[in-house]
Parts: sequence; C-alpha cells; structure tokens
Amino acid sequence: MTTSPISALRQRMIEDMTVRGFKPSTERGYIVAVRNFTAFLGRPPDQADGKDLRRYQLHMRRKGASATSMNATVSALRFFFGVTLGRDDARVAMTTVPTPASPAHHIPSRKTTLNLQIPIGRATSQSAPEPPTVSSIEACPTPRHPRPTAPVPPRQVSDNP
Repeated sequence: MTTSPISALRQRMIEDMTVRGFKPSTERGYIVAVRNFTAFLGRPPDQADGKDLRRYQLHMRRKGASATSMNATVSALRFFFGVTLGRDDARVAMTTVPTPASPAHHIPSRKTTLNLQIPIGRATSQSAPEPPTVSSIEACPTPRHPRPTAPVPPRQVSDNP
C-alpha cells in the first residue's frame, strides 16, 4: 500500500478540524465530502466559486442523494470554504435540504397530551383538565429526574478469602 503526501490544503483543513475538537468520524466525513466535490469539479476545490457549489448540489440531488447526505456535504463544504479558506461562497451558494419528518420520532403536542389525560366521562365537558399531581409524577420518573432511593449500606469486606 502506497501513501501519497497530503496536500497543504487538506493538511490545513485537518488542522482546523483538530483545533475545533471534531471527532475522527466527522473529520473523515468532511474529507470525503471535499474529495467528492473535487472529483466532480475536476480542479482544486479552492478554485471553485458559488456557481460550482450550486451545480454540485444539483448534481447530488439528480443522482438521488438523501437529504441527510446532502446536508452533511453542505456542512463539510461550508466548513472548508468558511473556515479553511476564509470565504463565504458555500454559506451563500448552498442551502440545507429539509428532511422528511419520521412518524417514529413524532412528539405529540401539549394539547394532544392533555386531551389523552382527560377521562372519557369528562371529555365532553368544558372544564379544563386537572394538572398532574405530585404522586402521579413520582410514579413515572424520567431518566433526568430519577426517583430518590434509600442509601445503600457499604459492603462488609472480610480478611479471610
């Protein structure tokens, strides 16, 4: 396996990511995004302008890239142009893509939650639902606010094996 020298531009981008404490997986993803953009462009990425960035985003969409993939690329190119090159091209020329909401991640609104707490007999009345009581809150602890427990006594350690 041969190793090719890292270009000064890539080295500077890696240093910028290191200074900011990026995780190795994020660094790899950003490097791949810039490499793919460079392959599309056919010349060094620092020679690209806003029109090139927009053309690349259209190219990705036409190739069927997911919204998540496109947004990761936008983040990488915004970092490369904005931080490493000190230019605003990517911030201005590229836009994030809305991701479709997943029903599995739907969080019911407060109104929906309150309606679910009203007993059926009261659902037709005009009175407001009663707020939850302390005992009902204590019965359903959340990970952020666990129910307090009694202290655990220390274990006895014997000198004999």
